[in-house]
Amino acid sequence: MKHVFGLITLSIGLASWGTAVHAQEPAAVAEAEFEAGHHAIALALFEHRAVAGDSAAAERAGQMIYDSAAADGAAATEEQWRALRYLGQAATAGRPGARQLMQRVLPPATTEEYVPGPAGC
Repeated sequence: MKHVFGLITLSIGLASWGTAVHAQEPAAVAEAEFEAGHHAIALALFEHRAVAGDSAAAERAGQMIYDSAAADGAAATEEQWRALRYLGQAATAGRPGARQLMQRVLPPATTEEYVPGPAGC
């Protein structure tokens, strides 16, 4: 009987621990994955939250994608455009870090440099 009580106590403890893990904020789970070195998982979690409208997750996803593309040394790759889409979403929602990174990546064109299409950029 003593062992049955111990098993019941253990299973209740494990069940409550599992519930606590599932109840964590998705952003906290994504950050924990990033800190653990699971960058692909973290990015997928951030992107999932960004699609759901989370501006902080969009900013983080954009930063991660941009940093990865910049490390590869590519100039205007698909990955950088993907990063800019997330950063644009975050900047529109008022995230200052996203706005600053976008300004660094896409410096504003001066009037004399800007030529509207179809003759321009």
